[in-house]
Amino acid sequence: MNTVIKLRSVRRQFAKGFSLIELSVVLAIIGVVGAGSMLVYSEQRTHANWQGSDAKMKVVKQALIEFARVNKYMPCPSNVGDGADARSPTGMGSLPEITASPAIAATPKTNVSPTLPGVPAVSAVPAVANIPIETCLVHTGTVPYAAIGLSRADASDNWGNLFIYAVDQGVINGSLMLDCPNQSACFFNKDSLSTIATTASKLDNLRDRNIPFLPAFNLSTPPLKGALGANNLQICDDAACSNIQSEGLLAVILAVNENGEITTGLGAAEAENRDSDTAFVNAAYSEAPYYDDLLLGISASELKVKGEEEVVELAVAPPAAPPVAISGNDLQGMGDNSIGTTGTNIGTDI
Repeated sequence: MNTVIKLRSVRRQFAKGFSLIELSVVLAIIGVVGAGSMLVYSEQRTHANWQGSDAKMKVVKQALIEFARVNKYMPCPSNVGDGADARSPTGMGSLPEITASPAIAATPKTNVSPTLPGVPAVSAVPAVANIPIETCLVHTGTVPYAAIGLSRADASDNWGNLFIYAVDQGVINGSLMLDCPNQSACFFNKDSLSTIATTASKLDNLRDRNIPFLPAFNLSTPPLKGALGANNLQICDDAACSNIQSEGLLAVILAVNENGEITTGLGAAEAENRDSDTAFVNAAYSEAPYYDDLLLGISASELKVKGEEEVVELAVAPPAAPPVAISGNDLQGMGDNSIGTTGTNIGTDI
C-alpha cells in the first residue's frame, strides 16, 4: 500500500515538473516572437519615415525651382535655421579689366565644312571696384523655407531635422556673383544693374560688359558640358568619389534622418555629407557602417528650362520697373496669333 502511494507521489511530482518545462518553452517562444515582431515594426516605421523624408524633399526641390522661376534667382541657404534667404547687405565685389579685341569675320562654308560665324569686336572696359552686391552669408546651411513659402515642418525630415541646403560655393564671393553671366554664382544674384551701380560711371561700366538684368544667368552660364566650374557640387557613390553620379550641380538638398543629431563617429559616407565641401555621397541604406541619408540635386539645366518658358523684354536703358514677362509667342503683338484654325503661330505681324 505504501509503495502505491509513493508511486503516485512521484508521478504527481513528474507531472508538475513537466508542466513547468512546458511553460518555460512557451514563454521563450513568446519572447522570441515578440522580439521579432518589435524588430519588424521598428524597421517598418523607419522605412515609412524614410519615405516621408523623401516625399518632403521633392516638395522642397519644386518650391526652390518655382521660387527661381518667379523671382529670377535662387535663394541662399539659411544660416541660423530661421527659414530666411540669408544675405549680406554689405557685400562688395569688383570686376577685372576687359582688353579690347578685334572682330573676326565669318568663314564661308566649303564642301567639307559649314559656315563658321564671325565674332564681334570687344571694346576695352576698365576695371571697376567696390560694387555693392548681396552675397550669401553661407554656402551650406538649411533650406530657406520661409522665403520659398513653406513651413519648418515642410522643410524637415521625419525625425524633425531641417534639410541641409548646400549651393554653389561662389555665392559668398561678391566678384563671382557680379561676373554675370559668366559664373555659376550668377544663378543666386538678386541685384539688377539699376540697383547695384552707385554712380553713373559704374553703371556705364557694367552696361559695357553686357551684364544682363535679372535673371543674371542665361544659356551660356556655367556649369556647361566641358566647363563645369570650380565651385559647384557633385554627388558620388562613396566618400572617395570613385564614381560620380551627378556633377555641375547648383544645389544639393540633404536629409540626415534618424541619426541627424549625431555629429561624431559617423561613417565615411555620412561624414562626407556634413563636411561643407563640394562633394556628397548618395549610397544605399546600411546598418554597418550606418547610412540613411537622402539627397536631391538641382542642376543648371532645370533652371534654364524654366527661364526659357517666358520671353522677357529688356530695354536698352536700365528699366524703371522690373522686366515684364510677355505671355504668348508673338514677340511684337504680345500675344498669340492664329491663322485659320491651325493654332498658335509666332509673330505673323512682324
